[in-house]
Amino acid sequence: MPLAIGARALSDVQRLAHDRQEALQALPPPLPDDVNVTRAYIADQLGISLEDFERYHHLGLVSVRVNKDRHLRPGLRHIKVSLGSRLFEATTNARGTILYEALRSFARSGSS
Repeated sequence: MPLAIGARALSDVQRLAHDRQEALQALPPPLPDDVNVTRAYIADQLGISLEDFERYHHLGLVSVRVNKDRHLRPGLRHIKVSLGSRLFEATTNARGTILYEALRSFARSGSS
């Protein structure tokens, strides 16, 4: 009997390890390498703490997009970070100096 319990426990451990591996694969990718604005600054602009920003990004609730504009000036980046109905946009140069930034908040449809 102890052998059957041991085999069952091993099966449970293997299933948990498999589930954990699947969960890790489902995590959102890290922030793009070419985001040259600090996460703390972005979190502050969104009105949340850095810890909340990290947690929300880990959960896939924060979307980060970076577009490089090769036609205007080399090194110019357009960064868009969205969380819920909030959108932080910034245009930066290659050194990370913010040339333009805006925070937009979108009303949800059907809300009063």
